[in-house]
Amino acid sequence: MSVPFELVDEEEMQAIEAALRQASAFHRSRMLTAAARAQSSLVLVSASEIFSIVSDIEDSAPLPAALRFPLKKSLCVTDMTALEWCEKQVEFSFLRGKPPKTSAMQAGSARHVELESEVVKRVDVDIRTREDFWAVRFINYLVGTRQLLAEGLTRELPIVAFVEGNWWTGIIDELMLPEGSAGPRLIDTKTRLRQSLPSDAQKRNGRLQLMCYKRLWDTLCEQAIPLDEFFSNFELDPLQELSLSIRSHIVDIKLSSKVDCLKELLGVLQESCTVLPLADQLLKLRYEWQVDRSLIGEEEFMFDPDWLKQRIQFHLQFWNGSRESHLVSQSDEWKCRFCAFADRCKSENQR
Repeated sequence: MSVPFELVDEEEMQAIEAALRQASAFHRSRMLTAAARAQSSLVLVSASEIFSIVSDIEDSAPLPAALRFPLKKSLCVTDMTALEWCEKQVEFSFLRGKPPKTSAMQAGSARHVELESEVVKRVDVDIRTREDFWAVRFINYLVGTRQLLAEGLTRELPIVAFVEGNWWTGIIDELMLPEGSAGPRLIDTKTRLRQSLPSDAQKRNGRLQLMCYKRLWDTLCEQAIPLDEFFSNFELDPLQELSLSIRSHIVDIKLSSKVDCLKELLGVLQESCTVLPLADQLLKLRYEWQVDRSLIGEEEFMFDPDWLKQRIQFHLQFWNGSRESHLVSQSDEWKCRFCAFADRCKSENQR
């Protein structure tokens, strides 16, 4: 089964969206030229570049709470898990730039690409506009769900939904539909430098991540995407003609006999979502050793909607600017040993 090429991960996608919006506001003619370049040019826009743009306007005083995330049009699931880990670290990352990815993080990303390649084939398409960019994500979702229903497995499934008053994006690591199961099982694979299970705090983050994915999946199954709000929020033209490459690919893989624009593609997606089952209540985290890909262990747990709602609402208070960021608890101060902002944070936030 062929699946269109997924260009970037969820954080990089938001960075590209932010770059295009900011550049269109200040350098519109320049970005119109840049947007017409080959797709490889889009991939080069990184989260660190976006954060460096924002940090130029910040001196020593902290920004007002409501202005901390002015470029964010949506919340990605990894934003929520980062907030659960440390809100201060997220704040520093936004204001001062994200630290470069560690070798362990790069190895984890490479492993996800490897796992994806086992079940899907990447296909190059021509991307010229933000509408094209979103079309690729929705095509990936449609083909991935079709593969799930036909073969019982898909990986790296992009998803977007409106939850708790915010737009969310994410990429679900793996969905499996065991024979006789009422709904797909969500699974996430974590790679480990050490041949041991992670700390309770890391497990907690993994559980939160999978619960968020289930919430997004179930929302798409149960509720239609509010299209007017979607197009307005992401500043998209619903009738903008998609690139010929994308339109042809939609026909080639038999998603539809004819789709010309994002609005028509979302009509196909809405119809497809109505036949999808809710995700299984049982979720699974899988831990692998980076050295040889051997299994360290697995953790299965039940979806807890009350706990998830409490964590989301708590962190959205900061994200949406209604309160200041929180430091980690004293019992979690060990996290600071691994934080690039630890010294600056201590000097600015003496207990």
